[in-house]
Amino acid sequence: MLDIQFYIDYVERLGNTWFGKTLYSVCVGALGVVILTVFFAGILETAALEKLLPVIVGFNAALTAYMTVDKTRNMVARKQAISVGAGVVMVLLAFVCLNILYYKWAGYSLVGIGMLMIMLVVGIIAASLGGKLCTKYLELNHSV
Repeated sequence: MLDIQFYIDYVERLGNTWFGKTLYSVCVGALGVVILTVFFAGILETAALEKLLPVIVGFNAALTAYMTVDKTRNMVARKQAISVGAGVVMVLLAFVCLNILYYKWAGYSLVGIGMLMIMLVVGIIAASLGGKLCTKYLELNHSV
Protein backbone atom coordinates (compact mmCIF):
# COMPACT_ATOMS: atom_id res chain seq x y z
CA MET A 1 0.00 0.00 0.00
CA LEU A 2 1.17 3.53 -0.77
CA ASP A 3 2.02 5.45 2.38
CA ILE A 4 1.83 9.15 1.51
CA GLN A 5 3.01 10.26 4.94
CA PHE A 6 6.35 8.49 4.36
CA TYR A 7 6.97 10.55 1.21
CA ILE A 8 5.80 13.77 2.85
CA ASP A 9 8.24 13.18 5.73
CA TYR A 10 11.02 12.39 3.25
CA VAL A 11 10.47 15.62 1.32
CA GLU A 12 10.29 17.56 4.59
CA ARG A 13 13.60 16.06 5.79
CA LEU A 14 15.18 16.82 2.40
CA GLY A 15 13.95 20.41 2.63
CA ASN A 16 15.79 20.87 5.92
CA THR A 17 19.18 19.93 4.45
CA TRP A 18 21.56 22.28 2.65
CA PHE A 19 20.90 20.40 -0.59
CA GLY A 20 17.14 20.81 -0.30
CA LYS A 21 17.42 24.50 0.47
CA THR A 22 19.77 25.00 -2.46
CA LEU A 23 17.47 23.02 -4.74
CA TYR A 24 14.53 25.18 -3.67
CA SER A 25 16.50 28.36 -4.45
CA VAL A 26 17.54 27.04 -7.86
CA CYS A 27 13.98 26.11 -8.78
CA VAL A 28 12.65 29.51 -7.70
CA GLY A 29 15.32 31.28 -9.75
CA ALA A 30 14.67 29.17 -12.87
CA LEU A 31 10.93 29.68 -12.52
CA GLY A 32 11.56 33.42 -12.27
CA VAL A 33 13.51 33.36 -15.55
CA VAL A 34 10.71 31.45 -17.27
CA ILE A 35 7.96 33.71 -15.94
CA LEU A 36 9.76 36.94 -16.86
CA THR A 37 10.66 35.59 -20.31
CA VAL A 38 7.09 34.54 -21.03
CA PHE A 39 5.84 37.93 -19.83
CA PHE A 40 8.27 39.84 -22.03
CA ALA A 41 7.54 37.50 -24.95
CA GLY A 42 4.01 38.83 -24.92
CA ILE A 43 5.09 42.44 -25.37
CA LEU A 44 8.44 42.22 -27.21
CA GLU A 45 9.69 40.75 -30.44
CA THR A 46 11.90 37.67 -30.29
CA ALA A 47 15.03 39.60 -31.29
CA ALA A 48 14.52 42.09 -28.46
CA LEU A 49 13.75 39.28 -26.04
CA GLU A 50 17.02 37.52 -26.90
CA LYS A 51 18.91 40.73 -26.07
CA LEU A 52 17.04 41.10 -22.77
CA LEU A 53 17.52 37.48 -21.71
CA PRO A 54 21.03 37.92 -20.16
CA VAL A 55 19.66 40.71 -17.94
CA ILE A 56 16.81 38.47 -16.78
CA VAL A 57 19.22 35.61 -16.14
CA GLY A 58 21.67 37.87 -14.30
CA PHE A 59 18.99 39.21 -11.98
CA ASN A 60 17.66 35.76 -11.17
CA ALA A 61 21.15 34.28 -10.74
CA ALA A 62 21.96 36.95 -8.16
CA LEU A 63 18.63 36.28 -6.47
CA THR A 64 19.30 32.53 -6.45
CA ALA A 65 22.77 32.94 -4.94
CA TYR A 66 21.54 35.39 -2.32
CA MET A 67 18.67 33.11 -1.35
CA THR A 68 20.96 30.06 -1.23
CA VAL A 69 23.46 31.71 1.12
CA ASP A 70 20.65 33.16 3.24
CA LYS A 71 18.85 29.83 3.63
CA THR A 72 21.92 27.66 4.25
CA ARG A 73 23.75 30.18 6.49
CA ASN A 74 26.01 27.98 8.68
CA MET A 75 25.26 24.66 6.96
CA VAL A 76 28.03 25.08 4.37
CA ALA A 77 31.56 26.37 4.77
CA ARG A 78 32.16 27.53 1.20
CA LYS A 79 29.35 29.99 0.68
CA GLN A 80 30.88 31.50 -2.48
CA ALA A 81 31.26 28.12 -4.17
CA ILE A 82 27.73 27.00 -3.33
CA SER A 83 26.28 30.31 -4.54
CA VAL A 84 28.11 30.14 -7.89
CA GLY A 85 27.13 26.48 -8.28
CA ALA A 86 23.49 27.32 -7.60
CA GLY A 87 23.66 30.12 -10.17
CA VAL A 88 25.10 27.80 -12.83
CA VAL A 89 22.52 25.09 -12.18
CA MET A 90 19.76 27.71 -12.29
CA VAL A 91 20.97 28.93 -15.70
CA LEU A 92 21.09 25.38 -17.07
CA LEU A 93 17.62 24.56 -15.70
CA ALA A 94 16.21 27.78 -17.14
CA PHE A 95 17.87 27.00 -20.50
CA VAL A 96 16.22 23.58 -20.64
CA CYS A 97 12.80 24.89 -19.53
CA LEU A 98 12.83 27.82 -21.96
CA ASN A 99 13.81 25.66 -24.91
CA ILE A 100 11.16 23.05 -24.13
CA LEU A 101 8.52 25.73 -23.62
CA TYR A 102 9.38 27.65 -26.78
CA TYR A 103 9.66 24.52 -28.87
CA LYS A 104 6.16 23.46 -27.79
CA TRP A 105 4.82 27.01 -28.12
CA ALA A 106 6.46 28.40 -31.26
CA GLY A 107 8.16 25.42 -32.89
CA TYR A 108 11.76 26.61 -32.39
CA SER A 109 14.32 26.87 -29.61
CA LEU A 110 14.75 30.30 -28.09
CA VAL A 111 18.24 29.86 -26.66
CA GLY A 112 21.13 28.49 -28.71
CA ILE A 113 24.55 27.34 -27.58
CA GLY A 114 26.13 30.79 -28.08
CA MET A 115 23.46 32.46 -25.97
CA LEU A 116 23.84 29.71 -23.37
CA MET A 117 27.53 30.55 -23.02
CA ILE A 118 26.70 34.24 -22.58
CA MET A 119 24.02 33.37 -20.03
CA LEU A 120 26.46 31.15 -18.13
CA VAL A 121 29.08 33.90 -17.92
CA VAL A 122 26.47 36.43 -16.79
CA GLY A 123 25.03 33.87 -14.35
CA ILE A 124 28.43 33.11 -12.81
CA ILE A 125 29.27 36.79 -12.35
CA ALA A 126 25.84 37.69 -10.97
CA ALA A 127 25.72 34.65 -8.67
CA SER A 128 29.17 35.49 -7.34
CA LEU A 129 28.08 39.04 -6.58
CA GLY A 130 24.78 37.90 -5.06
CA GLY A 131 26.57 35.43 -2.80
CA LYS A 132 29.09 38.07 -1.71
CA LEU A 133 26.31 40.54 -1.00
CA CYS A 134 24.46 38.09 1.23
CA THR A 135 27.66 37.05 3.01
CA LYS A 136 28.52 40.69 3.76
CA TYR A 137 24.95 41.35 4.88
CA LEU A 138 24.99 38.40 7.27
CA GLU A 139 28.41 39.42 8.65
CA LEU A 140 27.14 42.96 9.18
CA ASN A 141 24.03 41.77 11.02
CA HIS A 142 26.06 39.34 13.11
CA SER A 143 28.54 41.98 14.21
CA VAL A 144 25.85 44.42 15.36
